[in-house]
Amino acid sequence: MAKAGMPVPGWAYLVLVVAAAYLPPWLLSWRAASPRMDRTASPKAASPENGDATGTSTDASAGGGLPYRVSEFLEPDFPEELPRSMEEVLNEAEAVEARLIRRFPNSSDAVAIAAEYRWMRGSETEAETLLRGHLREHPAAGRCLFVLGEILLERGDWIEAEDLLRRCLRSDPGNAHAYESLSRLYALRGDQETAEEYAAQFMKRKSDLAWKPRLLRFSGDFREAAGLLSTLETRAAGVYDAHGAAQRAEEYLRRAIAIDAANREARRMLATLYERLGNDVAATTVLEEWRRIHPDDALPYLLLAAFYGGRRDFLRTKEVLATAVARFPHDPIPQAMLAKFYIDTGDNLDQAAALAEKVVAAEPSAVNYELLSEAYLSCGRWDDAESALRQSREKDPNNPRLPHLESRIRQARDAAEKKPREGERG
Repeated sequence: MAKAGMPVPGWAYLVLVVAAAYLPPWLLSWRAASPRMDRTASPKAASPENGDATGTSTDASAGGGLPYRVSEFLEPDFPEELPRSMEEVLNEAEAVEARLIRRFPNSSDAVAIAAEYRWMRGSETEAETLLRGHLREHPAAGRCLFVLGEILLERGDWIEAEDLLRRCLRSDPGNAHAYESLSRLYALRGDQETAEEYAAQFMKRKSDLAWKPRLLRFSGDFREAAGLLSTLETRAAGVYDAHGAAQRAEEYLRRAIAIDAANREARRMLATLYERLGNDVAATTVLEEWRRIHPDDALPYLLLAAFYGGRRDFLRTKEVLATAVARFPHDPIPQAMLAKFYIDTGDNLDQAAALAEKVVAAEPSAVNYELLSEAYLSCGRWDDAESALRQSREKDPNNPRLPHLESRIRQARDAAEKKPREGERG
């Protein structure tokens, strides 16, 4: 368990409190595994070419209750007013795409976003031309391979779509939706066995925060179109951030949330951005507001627990996790996190075992039996710990952590049995 010292990023604390095996990939990836940055963007990263500028405002009174307003030195990309008509939504989407491709013409992610925008607007030929041109220069661009594969799948060109999606997985094995697309493709072909195999792979990798797996078009429904615009701006923010334009990324994320308050990925990315910039107050405010606005969403509770734990604020960590367990009694993730928290802090070990038992009952997987074994070990229940470890090993014989856990159980049992013998000799 992390003790005194400098704070650690929330993503790292998730690994400290709960072994990676206990958490789905989308939760562990709540922020990029990069070091915390200075509050001010570096002169090299901030430039007119990437749409950024140095300097960050600490004004917490900006609209929407979110901390930080885009630097006054940064020329805003958006008007103060939100789009109120379909025409304004489409115009803003077009401006987002045009600026992105102009600022980052060689970015595969920017090209993919521009192509998806063209598809949304119904310009399939333009989207395909843009993607094929980029892939000639960058044949391993995973996101571009995926988007073009999706376009061809929708068209019914299954042979080339299959090739593109397979190439996408070679370039980007973590693209869960490529598995989903291949599953649909094989189902359409009538190959149900292969379709089910890819569907199973998708379920293993899918993100609770995932983008829509299928290409969508702007329709006549304003609410749906606004949601797509918010998604477009969130993805654009990712490109800006990847190119060192942190303040511009902030602007786009705040705009995305203002347009669609239910945009969970934008909230996660904004909290991540503030944490990386070193503004803990801003990051906490984003997450606390998310929890207040969407109290039935478990994710902000988990991210808050990770954040507070990373700051060594274990009292708040415990409070948030306990609240999450009570509010989401059928969700094993908060239970697993709180169980591991109790184990690592030595606090309420009997409750740790009870929680781990609930986790196993909800999902009797190898890693959850491993957690149960560790909980029993912390309580001194050696036989139960060994039994749970055997269950874990049966389900996953190659788990590299189990030999160490087995050794800990044996050593703890031997130490406990040795004490009475020493007392008798004395």
